[in-house]
Amino acid sequence: ALAQVFSRGKVAVRTSDPGIEPEVDAALLSDPVDRLRSRLLYRHLSDLISRPHLRDLLGPVTDEDGRAWDFRMTDSEVDRWAQSCFRPAQHYSSTCRMGRADNPVAVVDPECRVYGTQGLRVADSSIFPSIVRADPWLTEAVIGRRAAELITLSKKPSGLLASKQTTEILR
Repeated sequence: ALAQVFSRGKVAVRTSDPGIEPEVDAALLSDPVDRLRSRLLYRHLSDLISRPHLRDLLGPVTDEDGRAWDFRMTDSEVDRWAQSCFRPAQHYSSTCRMGRADNPVAVVDPECRVYGTQGLRVADSSIFPSIVRADPWLTEAVIGRRAAELITLSKKPSGLLASKQTTEILR
């Protein structure tokens, strides 16, 4: 369940120079649900490592800065601790969400075309409407294949149907 993150970050392009990376703010733990879950994780880990048989096995438990594990932190202290040591360990996604034109957070249409542009498509995990709970590789591969097919079809006379193979994958 910890792979399902509720906090939402931002990606901002500050220049038209493709050599300059975008500004990325993961906004980790900005959602109250994520903070609550980090506190529950801390409390559960504290309970486990305070048990004598595990304490003997593990020895002294420290955080990444070498400080001894504090078993009695308040919620606000846990929040500060988590904010200082949690790092993104998952795939960024849902920054260019796919959706209908009337959806205010949708960036691309069902054919991966960016609204308000011509000739620009996005075909990666950023178009996920919501974050997946597992490794997104297979879904990304299918999106890429389907986008390639859509681009190919857009270059041909209209009226062609998607290939049988892709149609079966998307079912």
